[in-house]
Amino acid sequence: FQKNTYDFLTNCEGSFVFAIYDKKNNELHLITEPFGNLALHYYRNDRTILFSINSKQIADEAGAVVNEQAILEYLAFGYALSGKTLYKGIHRLPVASHLRFSANDLSIKRYFTPSFRLLPKGEYPEILRSIKELLLQNIEICSREEHVRSGLSGGFDSRINLAALAHLGRTNVELFTLGLPESGDMIIAKRLSAVLGFRHTVFEFDDEFISKLHNFW
Repeated sequence: FQKNTYDFLTNCEGSFVFAIYDKKNNELHLITEPFGNLALHYYRNDRTILFSINSKQIADEAGAVVNEQAILEYLAFGYALSGKTLYKGIHRLPVASHLRFSANDLSIKRYFTPSFRLLPKGEYPEILRSIKELLLQNIEICSREEHVRSGLSGGFDSRINLAALAHLGRTNVELFTLGLPESGDMIIAKRLSAVLGFRHTVFEFDDEFISKLHNFW
């Protein structure tokens, strides 16, 4: 793996992950895409490494249990820190990363990091157009299937995604929202889906569900 290999990966379009076995050096290479459309999860013990785009598949194979700390972080921040997943011992490989696994070692290298710098004021409109084009391109790729379901939390990120879906004229998408009845995010999600004409299913956390949370944790 040399610089031109990473340049090639950076310029690939669409969603991808690579798993490459180097028989000569007895090494496994796992590589994620630069923009994070497709996640790759892995689990390692003393004898083996398991990997999949679906963390539950690994959990079933490895007998992994629920990661309570990750659940708390999801509820507090909307994501789990340090690559944790909902299962103990199962990690999410970061975006634009190359994991190298051998009999004696596991290392992870970031092969692409977007550059940030202050630009002359006149360049911002062009940069914003590029960001818009990239966003629409990625949303278009993720919503090509005949039937697509997408979460709508009411927060800023999901509102941006919803605006992109509406701009693309997607009629194959059904939205869903999980949350407390009449919470701020729930109200926003209901209003946005109604205004834009998307099918929308609501799953409300009732008193019975909330009362059982402490037992689960």
